[in-house]
Parts: sequence; C-alpha cells; structure tokens
Amino acid sequence: MPLISVLLPTRNRAHLLRYALQSVLRQDFDDYEAVVSDNVSADGTKDLIASFADPHIRYIQPPEYLRACDHWNFAIRHIQGKYMLLTADDDCLAPNALRSFADAAQKTQAQIIGCQSAEYFAPDFRFPSQRNTFISPAFRGGVEKMEMRRLLQECFSLNLAYYPRVPTLIAREIIETVLSRFGYFFALPFPEYVGYAMAFSLAQEFVKIDKPLVVVGRTPDSLGPNYFWFGGDPSWAEVGNMIFQNVPLQGTFVTNGIAESFMKAKKNLPENFRGIELAYDKYYSGYYADMLAQQKLGRDIRREMDEYQRVVVTLPVELRDRVKALQRSTDRRRTWWFQSLSRAKQASLRVAAAAQTRTVAQRRDFSKGGFVRGEEVGVQDILGCGEWLAQIAGNGTRDEQ
Repeated sequence: MPLISVLLPTRNRAHLLRYALQSVLRQDFDDYEAVVSDNVSADGTKDLIASFADPHIRYIQPPEYLRACDHWNFAIRHIQGKYMLLTADDDCLAPNALRSFADAAQKTQAQIIGCQSAEYFAPDFRFPSQRNTFISPAFRGGVEKMEMRRLLQECFSLNLAYYPRVPTLIAREIIETVLSRFGYFFALPFPEYVGYAMAFSLAQEFVKIDKPLVVVGRTPDSLGPNYFWFGGDPSWAEVGNMIFQNVPLQGTFVTNGIAESFMKAKKNLPENFRGIELAYDKYYSGYYADMLAQQKLGRDIRREMDEYQRVVVTLPVELRDRVKALQRSTDRRRTWWFQSLSRAKQASLRVAAAAQTRTVAQRRDFSKGGFVRGEEVGVQDILGCGEWLAQIAGNGTRDEQ
C-alpha cells in the first residue's frame, strides 16, 4: 500500500494533463501512486498516459461518461494509499510536494494537511499582460497547526483564506468514513467544499505546510478564470435546476455555491458542526458583490437582484443594518474581483518594465510573495514554475514553535 494516492480526474484535457502528470512523476519521493481517472476522453488522453510507461501510474475509466461530481466519486473509490491528494489536471505539484506532505504527516500524525499554493497564468492566457506570470504567496516554511473547529468557523464566516483547497492531504480512513455513511464524498454544488468540510469535521486538527507546494493553473480552459474574468462557468450546468436548499437565495453565484456546500456538509453531520454558524452578513454582502461582478461581465442579474432585495428587507434589523453597511462598502470600492484583476494587470506591467532595465529576480525576497514574470526567473511553463518554487522554498519542513 503506497503512503500517498495522488488522484487526477481528467476529461479531454490531455494538453494540460501532460504537465500535471509530469509534475507528479518528477517527485523526489517514491512511496506514492498516481491514479488517473479518465472520464471517457476523446482527445488521446489514454495514449498520453500510456506514453509515460511509469509503474506509479494507475489508469482507470468509468464505463460511461459521468458528470464531474459523479466522476470524482467514482475515482476516489479507487485510491489505495494511506492518504489522498486530489489535484486538478491543469495544476502542478512542486517536485518536493509529496516529500513535504509525507514529512509533515510523519511528524504530526495529522489526518488533514494543507499547504500554500501559487497561481500560474499560462502563456496563452487571454490577457497578454498576465501571460507566463505567476502569483507567489508569502511563506515562512514552517508547519502550523490549527484547532479544526476554529478553521471550520472561519470557513462558515466565508473567510477566503481558510477555504478548503483541492491540494489537501486527507487520510483515507476519513474518506472511507464519509463514503460508508453517505454513499458519496463529493456533492453538488461545489464538490470539494462539501466533501472536505465533512472530512475536516471528522478530524481534531488542521496542519498547514507554510510554503507553496502546488501551482494552480490559470488557462483558457480553467473554470476559475472563465467565471471570474470572462463571465462563464460551465460547472453550473451540472447543477441544472437544483434548488439551493440550505441558503436563502437561489442565484448561481460563487458565494451562494460555497455557502450551500458548507451548509450541506453541516446538514449531513450536524453533531460535528454544532455551534458553527454561517455568517449571514458576509453571505449577503458576498452575494451582492458577486452579482455586481457578473453584471460587469454582461450577465443579466435583474431577477437575482430582485430576489436579493426582497429577502434583505425581511431580515432582522440588526442583521439588515450590517448587510446594508457592507453593501455600501461594496458599492464604494466596486467589487473585490475587479480590484484584484486591476492590481494584477498593473503589477504585471510594472514588473515587465522593471525586467527590461535590471534583473529584479536577484534583488527580490520571494518569501514575501507577489507577482512574478516567468522571464525574470527562467520559467516558461507551469512545470517550470513548480520547480522554481521548490528551489526558493526549500525542501524540508520545520515545526513551528
């Protein structure tokens, strides 16, 4: 039995999968399997996987096409390792990722272990100023511990910094507990948020490796950019006519999907979430900001705005006042997503100008994080980004005192 099962679900994205799979096979660690679940691809994915001819790879395929959430549930039942690490086919692992996770697991005996991640914008990204650039997080290199109930309350407070991330190491015994109880691990609307919240509630402690071990890919095919920057998200098509059962509003916006996912996890395991409540002021204000962001991308939000206004006026006075105050703040600063996008564009242009006149890579402290152009540091693709991050972040982990 391998220590770690790296789970890679994929469908018709062989051009991205090749980088993700290479990053797994280049690990400086050997006690793992790479389970590639191919959801009936028609683009040569099976041939690509066979071309690697590596004994670490296990190729599986459902008998017929499955919706993404169903596919993930199919795939997770095939892992054999003591721990699972789910990674997307447009992401990459730094070459020291699995060793760092294994070291942290051995030292802490934790059942849930997370890490920092960077974001890489592909050379064919839609915004020219962001092509072959990446955002590196600030990091210290230690291993930090957090009581799990505190982390879950931060999640239910809609604190982005604490949201469950796909590159999280989860003990298989926890996954099997969820599967045996509900018949699934992942569930709509946001599969990983439902599954990971349930898994988190079954552990006592969250351990975080405070350095970037995963590079999240931002490509023309990635769901995140398509929603936040280009106004489309095909993942909502899977939800279909699903009614949001655990939240007050019905719009297909990110805040609503996250809140519904967390509340579904709580509904499934109410005893584990006792005393952990959704921050409804953050919920309504986040929903409002999402509506404005999507409106600027061309979406007609009149129906959702009408529903929002009808519901808000019925809230208890104290909650309504907090929501209105946050709404006014959103109106003043426009929306967080567009501000971030503007800052990212400006930063990439500033760094590009600096790179033309001096070698900034030799003068920067990359542990403080920030926007980096690939040309600065010799990076040409997401695979090179992961390798570079491993160099600057070091190979070991140390316990945080």
